[in-house]
Amino acid sequence: MFNLFTNTDRLLVTRHCLLFSILFIVIAFSSLTTNAFAAQQEDTVNTNQEQNDPSAQKSEEKQEGSEVGNKDVTANSEEASDSNKSHLRSNIDIVAPVNALTTKKNDLKHYLAAEIIQPVLVGPEDHTTLVTTNNAINNKGVMILLPDWQQTAASPKALNALRKSFPDQGWTTIAVQPPNKPENYPSYAIEQTARDEENSKTLGDYQQQLAKIIAAVTENAKGYPGIILVVAEGHHAALLLNIYQEALAEKPTAFIMLSAHLNDIQANVSAAKNLSLLELPVLDLYLKADNPLVMSSMKLRKKFVNQELKSNYRQKKIYNTHTGYYPTESLIKEINGWLKSIGW
Repeated sequence: MFNLFTNTDRLLVTRHCLLFSILFIVIAFSSLTTNAFAAQQEDTVNTNQEQNDPSAQKSEEKQEGSEVGNKDVTANSEEASDSNKSHLRSNIDIVAPVNALTTKKNDLKHYLAAEIIQPVLVGPEDHTTLVTTNNAINNKGVMILLPDWQQTAASPKALNALRKSFPDQGWTTIAVQPPNKPENYPSYAIEQTARDEENSKTLGDYQQQLAKIIAAVTENAKGYPGIILVVAEGHHAALLLNIYQEALAEKPTAFIMLSAHLNDIQANVSAAKNLSLLELPVLDLYLKADNPLVMSSMKLRKKFVNQELKSNYRQKKIYNTHTGYYPTESLIKEINGWLKSIGW
């Protein structure tokens, strides 16, 4: 009874036990290897994510500096608020524009030769003149050139060509830089009476200032030989009629007007009356294509001159292609022809 298993059976049992032991060992080793490989892969993935996501690397630093950052944001917001307050419209300093007369004087000094720029002292102020002396053998005289207001002494409309051309014909030219246009002229008052009063006062004050300048320039012109001829343009041509008739400045030998006019009817009528009473040879030139105010004031001057039978007066129209600009050759021809007709 005790010998239930034979030797063969015992051998088989032993063999089976060995097989099961080996299989268990293999399974255990495979499990350990798989777990190690999985852990290695997980470490590799985490490393790659950290390299591709820089924000993850800096998250810890951001958390550590959160308090400092909050303080900086608060400070920056306060500075931005102060900056916005400083840029409010009410806090902006508006710089006044440069005076127009100062700009013109600076341009003349910049672009023209220093030897032809000569200041003229009128009271406490200096006024710029451009003096070009005679280039010919015979001295005919001095030609004073007065541009319209808001123009420079080298005005391209007409006078700059005369300034350059007439020294070769025996004239010394003195181009005057005029003062700024008077403010509030013409008047914007609603009532006609108020407009006339304001225009009369404005032009009267400006006329006094202009008379002092012309008187000083005329005095300097006496230092050159020959006669004194004045060529004026636009508003200044009309104002000089009043100045010479009222004896606010010494009269020249002859007077040439280019497109003379003013901006209100009463002033044009007054200038036309003074022209008809003025004992002075006058050449009145205007353009075919000119300012409408020039055309109306030209007819007024012709009317009053005919009524007073003024003999030493000539009015002539010059044909042009550009409105307000005198053709150089035609202008010089008319001036020379008229001067010869009066004996100069």
